[in-house]
Amino acid sequence: MTDLPLPVHYSRRAALRHRAANPRGLPPGAKKPGIEQPGIEQPGIEQPGIEQPGIEQPGIEQPGIEQPGGGKPGIEQTGAEQGGAERAGGGNAKLPVVLVHGTNGRSVSDWFTLAPLLVNDGRDVFPFDWRRARPVGDVSATHQHAVELAAFVGEVRAATGAERVDLVGHSWGAVLGQYLVRCLDGDAAGSVRSLVGLAPTYGGTTLHGVLRRPQHLPAGVRRWLDAKIPTWVEQIPDSAVLRAIQAAPAPPGVRSTTIVTRYDQMVTPYRASLRAVPGATPVVLDRRAVVGHLGILHHPAALSRVLAALRD
Repeated sequence: MTDLPLPVHYSRRAALRHRAANPRGLPPGAKKPGIEQPGIEQPGIEQPGIEQPGIEQPGIEQPGIEQPGGGKPGIEQTGAEQGGAERAGGGNAKLPVVLVHGTNGRSVSDWFTLAPLLVNDGRDVFPFDWRRARPVGDVSATHQHAVELAAFVGEVRAATGAERVDLVGHSWGAVLGQYLVRCLDGDAAGSVRSLVGLAPTYGGTTLHGVLRRPQHLPAGVRRWLDAKIPTWVEQIPDSAVLRAIQAAPAPPGVRSTTIVTRYDQMVTPYRASLRAVPGATPVVLDRRAVVGHLGILHHPAALSRVLAALRD
């Protein structure tokens, strides 16, 4: 059993060091369904209880967050006795959290900061890794990955006894979550309580205009994108996948929160995602939170809003 609280490092560099040391591992404190994970020692990374110069610490009021009503939440660290999955008749027990990385991401590094924050908040954390499915006929790569995600959510529910899960997705990972709750048949929507998108691509991306006219891209570039990012055509604004999500009715009982940064260098325009999923609670990080598309995964201003969105 891992001792709490786990150390939390707001650092992309530390995340990449952790990934280099554990290339097939998990982010700190995370689990695979049905498998108890031992604590992982992190060599070369600052130790808990030692305040690091230039690194904002959890539990301290952080600048750079636009708050309705002007409040600025800290990041509370709570004991494991408050956590665990929400089981049948579990009362105030907390739901497990499924984390979904973005295109070509890796859970081991992308959720290096958020996973221990959630564990310290009393959650069981289960990262979902997805790779490069390719469209088959009329079946999009996104649909295939969403089906895989739904099966993974089922495994988490079976392993924990939880009726539902909370889901946090980054970039296209958030789109997989929205596709799951809005477009898949069956009880997929009923398995998710909250869906938080971090720098999501709900409105697609023009990539600063490069993808505005994809048919004009050189053939070599298109071949490279097809090989490395099979979902790239689906991520263009007004793609069939994005139209299907936007046209689908909002799933009852699912709370959605969209968190974006005005400095996003990958999702452009950054406000497109705020308009693309009606009914989601919009959060735009303050100008003082100078953080981009990948940095948002490790920034306290963004992650404190994730915790706030997941709490009852």
